[in-house]
Amino acid sequence: MRTAEYRIKSFLCALFICAAGTLFFSCGLDTVIYVYAPETTYNSVTYESDDSLTWYSSFLTKETEQEDSFSGTEVYYKIYNNYSDLTTQRNAILSVNSSSNSSSAATRLIDTYTYQPLGILKLSRGNFIPANGDDKTVTFRIKTTTGSEDYQGDNFETFRACLKYSNNIMGTVAGVSGIVYLKYVTYTETVNVTDEDGNPIYEDDGTTPKTEDKTVSVWKYSDNYHTSISKGEGTECDYSDISFYIPCRSVSTGGNKMSFDFFDDEETDSDTHAEPAEGDADYYYNSTASASDTYYVQFFAVGVAFDSVNLKNAYSLVLDLGSVPVIKGR
Repeated sequence: MRTAEYRIKSFLCALFICAAGTLFFSCGLDTVIYVYAPETTYNSVTYESDDSLTWYSSFLTKETEQEDSFSGTEVYYKIYNNYSDLTTQRNAILSVNSSSNSSSAATRLIDTYTYQPLGILKLSRGNFIPANGDDKTVTFRIKTTTGSEDYQGDNFETFRACLKYSNNIMGTVAGVSGIVYLKYVTYTETVNVTDEDGNPIYEDDGTTPKTEDKTVSVWKYSDNYHTSISKGEGTECDYSDISFYIPCRSVSTGGNKMSFDFFDDEETDSDTHAEPAEGDADYYYNSTASASDTYYVQFFAVGVAFDSVNLKNAYSLVLDLGSVPVIKGR
């Protein structure tokens, strides 16, 4: 009788332990998603720089080794009119940016200091850089240097507002649907020399056409980098048909996203080219501005994954991309 009673008690005890263990492991612990952070900056300028050629950001994303839940890389920004506020908040964010704090820095910049995700003018998508499984160099400039609105050439980002993925400039082309990626290419070709009427000029022997080397610069479709069109690499593109995508603010006016050309230096007379206003979500206003004609924009890059268990985003450590000034007339 005691043996049977003992067996029953032992069975119930074991059952209770199993149930308690299952409850503990399935309900008591959150699922942890580790997101690798972008790690490398190639150009990280500060608001103090007076060299407008450096007023752009460039960094390497981290997409390899990420979990399947990884959705892409976000760039967050904040506008300031007082650089002391910028440095104070930047330092506060970076002070918790360590592996032991996981996503604390991202949480602080988003929730505490209300940094906003950088957008792309006339384009809506989930992340600033959607995941596609490849680490890539991302370069962006938020404002074109005054007087360089028609610049074409190498180092495009040192003059023109743009977005580049691995040296491919992102834009649209008239008559072509979808996003396209373009490169400005300069090469030398040998051509026949002609007179003013277009007639060939010959060497002294009278039969051999005279030739000369000519430098040619054209826009061409790149190698279909992450694009939906079927243009082959090397196909030429007319510059007049190109519209380049440029970064924009998260706030809108009249349903249109606002630009970083705060003083309308491009003279568009558009409402989207206006100074930040007190109360804008992406603007930290101080009644004592550092300069009446200058704003400062700070950037951070963050890896993002979606936690499907807790139905929220998980973030990596942040990468400081630096800050750029936006100065009237520059």
